[in-house]
Amino acid sequence: MSKKKQRQLTIMVVIVAAMAAILVVAIQLNNWNTSRQEAAEDAAIPRVLTLDNVIGVTFVNGDSSLEFLLNDDDEWYWADDEDFLLDDTAVSTVAELAEDFQADASFEIVDDLSAYGLEDAELAVIYTTEDGDAYTVLVGGATGDYYYAMLEDSDTIYTIDETLSTYLAYALYDMADLADYPTLSSDIIQDVTLTSGDSELTLTVSEVEVEVESDEDEDADSSASSSEPETEIEYHWFLDGEDVTDQSQITSLNTEVGSISMYSLAAFKPTDEALEVYGLTEPTLTLTVRYTDEDDDGDEITVTSVLTVGGYNEEEDAYYCTLDTNPNEVYLISSSSIETSLELAANGLTYDSEDAEETDADTSTDSE
Repeated sequence: MSKKKQRQLTIMVVIVAAMAAILVVAIQLNNWNTSRQEAAEDAAIPRVLTLDNVIGVTFVNGDSSLEFLLNDDDEWYWADDEDFLLDDTAVSTVAELAEDFQADASFEIVDDLSAYGLEDAELAVIYTTEDGDAYTVLVGGATGDYYYAMLEDSDTIYTIDETLSTYLAYALYDMADLADYPTLSSDIIQDVTLTSGDSELTLTVSEVEVEVESDEDEDADSSASSSEPETEIEYHWFLDGEDVTDQSQITSLNTEVGSISMYSLAAFKPTDEALEVYGLTEPTLTLTVRYTDEDDDGDEITVTSVLTVGGYNEEEDAYYCTLDTNPNEVYLISSSSIETSLELAANGLTYDSEDAEETDADTSTDSE
């Protein structure tokens, strides 16, 4: 390579290196400017609180208050009774707000606090930190899509979104972690017993091997050459040894038992007097299901689930009930979700009209 070409190549390398250096500097400068801008924007956001190590949260709503504490497993519980099954979504959300409680806007008090609904605020949250310090945030009236708020004894008013006011309005039972009725299907159910007063109806579920209908388009010769018809296992329901799987009530019961759920907590640790009021001392229905499950070692075991249904709540169109796994709690269950169970328990199995006609005809023929 000639000296001239070498010189040209060297110049090109220097130019490329210089451009690369300029590009790096430009990127760094841009990142620095972006960081400064973001920091400035973040600093401009008004904050009600920035707390670390919140271990207590108290919801205040008018004259009532609910205190929640954090246990050693970082789980929230109701301070009055740790046995209460708490869905801590609301509590943890409100607690997390305090870590970086951002507001939409802030301004100095320029009017009487009553103008903001903060003079005698109905809603408030009290945060307690690990150091024992307490901070109270008052929530006032609405202003557009936001609410007025202030830190107690401060001179600043904030506007915050609806998150805090929404959760502070919750009652304790709104935050209950409702019991789960087991997920049941015919392949694991062993038997179902429905009891109402002196009436009792027991249905069993068993495996039945049935032939599979061949495809109509299947080659006839191929079908003829098959040595044995294809079969599959189905799970059929029986009453006193009679297969009642195709009865409409049994179809409904099968669906019903597989989808039972309680929608609301009515009482926690009720007294004997309360249980009587709820109609649970003389149940309308007791639904007992035995089903197959696995233990922690993967071994097959039989589990029994008992749902006790009491009196009817006309306003809610629901029944009071208890589940054997959660004896401390009374729930509400929609009447529509257990109507088949109630009917079968009270009246037994009412056969479909077609089957009833066939039975009558058979009886008539036999008598002749």
